[in-house]
Order: sequence, then structure tokens, then C-alpha cells
Amino acid sequence: MGHCMIVMAPESGDFVVTLAQFRAAAGRWRWPTSFHGEVDPGEGVSDATLLVEPPGEPRFHVVHFRDEQVISTEGTPAQIAEVAVWAADSFPMTGRGELWLVDHAYSGHVVLRPRMAVQDVLNGWQPHDAPGGT
Repeated sequence: MGHCMIVMAPESGDFVVTLAQFRAAAGRWRWPTSFHGEVDPGEGVSDATLLVEPPGEPRFHVVHFRDEQVISTEGTPAQIAEVAVWAADSFPMTGRGELWLVDHAYSGHVVLRPRMAVQDVLNGWQPHDAPGGT
């Protein structure tokens, strides 16, 4: 699992997170956070960033994309897994497909489900070049 990851559904429309939903869920972190909207809401692929500052750990970002179908993050593997759990618990699927945590190279994924443990995310990596991978 890499250090820059994306939460998304492989099928368009199966995972939709509005900016209002993202903003509301930002308050559900166990660590201190600050919410930042983009200066020009009409430009760029993202429209909001959540800065997460866990005590004694590196801070990291969670980014909401304007198309409302992608959330990205960077950080340690444990921090990325925390984001994945938060997303799966905070934003219900809008379709019948799966919710994935994937790397930016799309070389593998973890299938996300509500109420997963962080360790389940860390152990669930499925490389796409492995037998049975996508």
C-alpha cells in the first residue's frame, strides 16, 4: 500500500459524497482537524481539504474531489487506513458495487466495508497483478 491513496468505487455513481457530507463528517475525527475550502470553487479538481493533525504523528490531508466520487489522502499506512475506515463508516454507498481504497497507480485495492477495523484495511491489500486481482 502506497503513501497516496484514493477512496472510490470502481463503478461510476456507486459512491457519491457531497461537499456538505464531507464537511459534516470532518467533525467525526478522533484527532484535531481543520477544514479548508478552495479559494476559487470553480477551478481545479478538488473543492475542499481536511487537515488532520494527530498528536505525535505527521499531519496529513484528506481531499474531497469536485466530482463528488473520490476522496484522496496521503500519510502513513495507518493514517491512510484510518481515512478508509472513516470514509466507509461516514458515507453510505449510493449503488450496489464495492468501495475501494486504491493507490494512484491503480496497482491494487482494498475492498472497504462499514465497521471495518484499521488492521483489516492494512491486511486487505489485493495487488491487481496477482491471481484474482482486478
